[in-house]
Amino acid sequence: MSERSLVSLETTFDSFECEVDWDLTMKCNYWCTYCESYNNEIPSNIKDLNTYIAGLNNLSDYLGNKKARITLLGGEPMLFKHWDSLLNYIYDKNHIPRITTNLSVPLKTLVKKCETLKAKECFDVTWHTQFDDVENYLPKVLYLHEKGLLRKLSIMADRRYWNKVVEAYESVKHLPGCEINRIKDESHGSKQIAGSIINYTEDEINYIEASHVNEKNVFVTKVRYNDGSEEELKSIDDYFSKNLTNFKGMYCEVGVNRFHIFPSGDIYPSACFLNHMQARIGNIYKNNFKKITRPVKCPFNFCGCGPDMRITKYAER
Repeated sequence: MSERSLVSLETTFDSFECEVDWDLTMKCNYWCTYCESYNNEIPSNIKDLNTYIAGLNNLSDYLGNKKARITLLGGEPMLFKHWDSLLNYIYDKNHIPRITTNLSVPLKTLVKKCETLKAKECFDVTWHTQFDDVENYLPKVLYLHEKGLLRKLSIMADRRYWNKVVEAYESVKHLPGCEINRIKDESHGSKQIAGSIINYTEDEINYIEASHVNEKNVFVTKVRYNDGSEEELKSIDDYFSKNLTNFKGMYCEVGVNRFHIFPSGDIYPSACFLNHMQARIGNIYKNNFKKITRPVKCPFNFCGCGPDMRITKYAER
């Protein structure tokens, strides 16, 4: 009997139709050894607010009637001092604003900025225990939770600081959306963003998986197999636990309901193609987009980026 294989993965979202990740800068005030999503040796490339607003208007015109969840990323996006105003403008354009931050901003500054935010649950917070202890980090997390601004809290599962990972999780595990995230192996020198997940002990894996009971689901992926069976995935952890990280050879609808923007304004159909200039589909500041008209055959043997994993895929066109 032939081995069971994937036929399709089709994803639907609960409150939006399109995901946009927007790197405001590749600079970061941290230097996490397990992360290659920053580069502190280059200029910040941060624009002024009016430039970002103009780019967002161009992007909205390109998306048409699609409602997008637009997430500000980096590096560290809060290095742009007017991140609060940009989040509010995204909200005013009828999109869903998010910011993914290491939350290293002082509590006093955070409170002042958040007083004028229009959207709720707009913070996806990443806790790097190498740099932040519980006594410094916890008050900021609790403030965001109390104000209804915290959507997700991801504690990075750094094995070198495992005791601090556990201490951090135990201090916040009562909060909705709190979880421990596996770390991807990003240091392999290829054009692929990540090659695998780093190895954890069985006890560590069990502890990580137990933390995902509080994960907030915003999508459902219906998976179909060649033997006629089906299943539903409601979290990225479901993908990892079922070893659904290799879609090489499948046709992927990148650039349809998923986009990634570089600090330069260059827009790509997904994060996995960021190291491939030929995949660029335009620039939000130059307003020169080109439409993706057909699915792309996946050339990668590992997919570990949540938004990329969720993109609809088919074994046959």
